[in-house]
Amino acid sequence: MKETAAARRYAKAFLDTFAESSAGNLDAISGQIRGVARAIADSHDLRSILLNPAVSDPQKRGILEGVMKAMNTGREASGAVLLALTKGRIGLLPEIAEEFEKLAFEALGKVRVDVTSAMDLSAEEEKELLGTLGKLTGKTAVLTVKNDPTLIGGVVVKIGSLVYDGSVSNQLKSLRVGI
Repeated sequence: MKETAAARRYAKAFLDTFAESSAGNLDAISGQIRGVARAIADSHDLRSILLNPAVSDPQKRGILEGVMKAMNTGREASGAVLLALTKGRIGLLPEIAEEFEKLAFEALGKVRVDVTSAMDLSAEEEKELLGTLGKLTGKTAVLTVKNDPTLIGGVVVKIGSLVYDGSVSNQLKSLRVGI
């Protein structure tokens, strides 16, 4: 809980910093911070170095700057990541990135929607789903789509903690319970 609160504070501070000067780039900044967080999480060696108290802060900074340069991370996102490093919060970067994305999406009138379908959605079906979700939420939906053949048919839509389960497997489950 304490770590989540710290991540939220950093994300809020980043948003406040970037909201005026880089409002149009919030999506890009969020994606870049998330990309660096993912790179750290995916590389055991990098994570070990950045979290090792025996490695000096200038060495950590140099390594992290090299990684961000190779990833073409922008000035704003690099500054945010380096601030987390300087303040000893680099281990919280995944949580900070997640909280920052939520705040940036809210500021931009967007909402992340996770969609699980039994089969691949066509471009037309995705467009129709985006329109429906836009009307439902009053925001621009950003879809993350994955497939799960166990659903048999239909879709499961998750918006935050709200789940709409329109899958055939859920309907069959409901029928079984009623018998």
